[in-house]
Amino acid sequence: MNMKIKKILNNSVVISLDEAEKEIIVMGKGIAYAKKVGDEITSETNNQKIYLKS
Repeated sequence: MNMKIKKILNNSVVISLDEAEKEIIVMGKGIAYAKKVGDEITSETNNQKIYLKS
């Protein structure tokens, strides 16, 4: 699952959009390091994902 970065909170936490355009908070060691808004991150088993309801 590829996710597009919407907002970077710090090197380990980002708010991203999944393939269905739902917002997700993704946490994992260094996932946002050297990334910018709009870049894609891949789903890894050691990342914690929190889906937001709106």
